[in-house]
Amino acid sequence: MKGLRKISSLILAVSVCASLSVAAVPVQQVDAAPKSTVAPKITLAPQEPAADEKCAMCKMTVYPKDHKMGAFTSQLVTADDKRVFFDDMGCMLNFKRLQSKPTKAGWVRDHDTKEWVAYSKAVLVDADIETPMGFGVATFASKARAQTFMQKNPQLHGNLMTWEEATAIAKKKYEMKKKMNM
Repeated sequence: MKGLRKISSLILAVSVCASLSVAAVPVQQVDAAPKSTVAPKITLAPQEPAADEKCAMCKMTVYPKDHKMGAFTSQLVTADDKRVFFDDMGCMLNFKRLQSKPTKAGWVRDHDTKEWVAYSKAVLVDADIETPMGFGVATFASKARAQTFMQKNPQLHGNLMTWEEATAIAKKKYEMKKKMNM
């Protein structure tokens, strides 16, 4: 009988130890949805600048749509998906020119409607107009709008301008300012 009691005690001890060791094993929780390590893609659509937005080139205030100077606000999406705003198209052109990689997208405002227009489709008018940085170029959604602007405002001496011409003028003004600051 002593042998049976020893075996029963041994079985009981092994059972208790086994149940304790199972209870001591930590349980790992598994998330229901795996976490994404991919950064969200930026939307390639124009956005309004924040109220305190500064020009990525000159650090001046970027004007909202409802401000008179808001007609000259522009924006780009850089190669690394960063959205940058500009107070004047001249700043945008110099920023774009100085980038080592091409930008993904960009917009300017139609001078009359202040709606965003893809910069590659915008029509430029060089005129005697006040712009935030003195570049003096207005942009329009169509050639017809640009021509109407020039006809209604002959005192502004407006002329159609190509992007290449605008970029060359922006570069020249940038280099002149750089020399003055030396």
